[in-house]
Amino acid sequence: MMGLKKGNEVALRGVRVGKVLEIEMDKGRPLVLIGFRYLRDIPKDSQIILRSVGMLGERILEVRLGSSEESFRDGDMAIGSTELGIEDMTNDAAEMAHSIKVVIDSLTAPENISRMTNSLRSVDTTTTMLRELMLSNESKLAASIDNLSTATRDASSLMASNKARIERSVANLDEAAAGLARASENVEKATASLETAMVNLEAITTKINEGDGTLGRLVNDPSAYDGMTRSIANADSLIEAIKRDPGRFLNFKLTLF
Repeated sequence: MMGLKKGNEVALRGVRVGKVLEIEMDKGRPLVLIGFRYLRDIPKDSQIILRSVGMLGERILEVRLGSSEESFRDGDMAIGSTELGIEDMTNDAAEMAHSIKVVIDSLTAPENISRMTNSLRSVDTTTTMLRELMLSNESKLAASIDNLSTATRDASSLMASNKARIERSVANLDEAAAGLARASENVEKATASLETAMVNLEAITTKINEGDGTLGRLVNDPSAYDGMTRSIANADSLIEAIKRDPGRFLNFKLTLF
């Protein structure tokens, strides 16, 4: 509320409709009491703006009417705003100029000039050292670049000369992978055959245990086993008797023509 005083006018579209009655401070904020003489119905959404007029920047309050159907009553509070005027811009420019002057004064102080001079000397010294370092190592850098180029060419030549070997190695790997796949297939087939044989053996064992077939009867019928044993013993005795006296068992009749 800088520049606003008791008695300053309140205007609407350039026409004086009231004045500032009192200016007080309420909890650290300015509170302005204004009175209207010729204006009664003021919409509640109207704006009250502090602005400057004239070359001298005299302060007034301007009412900008709103469109609300509800109006202010006697004693109501309204929140105002400030419009930046020539005086405000002049003050801001003065403050900015003062800040620039402070910065310039700080930069041009003898101690700061000495520091900047030393910093520039340090930068110049560092630049000189870097230049000398580059010059002293120029041959080494060139040799390193040449070595890198040679290594790159050698690697390219090595790849080109061994291209056929690499391709053969890849082909051999492919063949080995195919052979491994075939071997895996054969193993699967052998496993299937073994499983089939196990099933058949299990079936044969079951039949033997149940007494099916000659072998089953021999295993499960003791009398059949004993009979077969006796038959074998008799056959052995007969063979021994034939060996001792063949004429007793083998008679041949010869007829001459």
